[in-house]
Amino acid sequence: MRETHFLSAIAFAACSSFFLTQNVDAQIQLDASFDHASLKASQSFVSSVSGDIMLRGRTNYYGNDWRWLYFKTSNIVNQNPQFWISDDFAGGSSRLTNHKMIYSYDQENWHYFDNNGLDYEGGYKFSNNTNFTQNDVYVAYSFPYSYGKASSHVASLVGNPYVKPTKSANSNLVIGQSPGGVDDLGRVVTPKNLFGYQITDTNSTKPKKKIALTSGLHANEVLGNHTLEGMINMLVSDDPRMKKLRQHADFYVYPMLNPDGRYAGNNRTTVENVDEDPNRLWHPALYQDHKDIKTTADAMIADTDADIDYFIDFHSTIPTGTQTDFGYIPYYKDNHNDPFWLSLKDREPQIAALNSTGTNWYTTNFAESFLDAEFDMTFETMFSLNRSQDYYTDLGESFALAFFDTIVPLPEPTSFMLLSVGLVPLLTSRRKRD
Repeated sequence: MRETHFLSAIAFAACSSFFLTQNVDAQIQLDASFDHASLKASQSFVSSVSGDIMLRGRTNYYGNDWRWLYFKTSNIVNQNPQFWISDDFAGGSSRLTNHKMIYSYDQENWHYFDNNGLDYEGGYKFSNNTNFTQNDVYVAYSFPYSYGKASSHVASLVGNPYVKPTKSANSNLVIGQSPGGVDDLGRVVTPKNLFGYQITDTNSTKPKKKIALTSGLHANEVLGNHTLEGMINMLVSDDPRMKKLRQHADFYVYPMLNPDGRYAGNNRTTVENVDEDPNRLWHPALYQDHKDIKTTADAMIADTDADIDYFIDFHSTIPTGTQTDFGYIPYYKDNHNDPFWLSLKDREPQIAALNSTGTNWYTTNFAESFLDAEFDMTFETMFSLNRSQDYYTDLGESFALAFFDTIVPLPEPTSFMLLSVGLVPLLTSRRKRD
């Protein structure tokens, strides 16, 4: 369905086909015309009865359900409005019962709204106890992670002594471009960069484990990207444990698998194929007509020589029965007893494991079948747990440290060490080393 408010043809092209800011009141304005934003602004309004700002989410996947919300409201200083949106959020147990929306004045520092909850009219309301203190306020479902943020983070790694292009990437760590397309609002989304890079110690001649890391496949699953970024920042740091890890492991990173969907503010899918789940297409017979998936899949095969030890795809999820972050892990390969997972559990005891079964051509099925991955996992960070953004940074660091625990050999025991601490404790202590 095409939005009813558009820029002129010239401005339309110049502004990447964003739609007009919508007046919802004589004072308050709503804007969803930026990278990663999502709102039907032209159908949002101030209720003449309640005074609430009535929001309309986009329904570009799963029928009438919405899965992402991000917009800017202006001329709101010294005001304290209540926001309302329909609670069509995949239905059933995944509704917004325990969720909290967030707001920011600068798109960097985010705060939870004070009041969040369902009403008796099939809606969800959120507000603060005090007035906003600035004119522009950004509102989101969860901590945004835009295509621009991904691009900036990759750019910051160019020239890092521990980062180099993969075989498929150019000097800017770009492996190709997405197809672009026209989104559900009728806006043209131009092709975006697909990234791939390797983290390693190029001077090390020691045998190395190979680990492939991905995220950003589902357009709204931002917490996975924050977790991966925390891991990457740790891996490329000067931490002495990471120095040792880079001598024993190569990391192949593909941080934004669906840049078009993320940029367009999609709920889940790519722009090119809005009615298909992109995590059901990771087989050559299925992704030939899906340029973004094919580009990354071909790159991973070439970059890793189709042979890796570990594969982790970072996602996010609506609330599930676990009520915590968890990994989908194939028990039939005994991956839930892998030393890496056990070490991660030691460092993050709140996480859980769920058995991953069947072949639906997820990224993990691709890793098993075409990259010969010995360990594979889809790691799900759960929305509605209302944690701080720092939690996901720290969680990512724990992933890096768990690989250190697992891959870096223990030092050879000396006579002094054996006399001081005893042989058995030294040789059996593997996990959570600092």
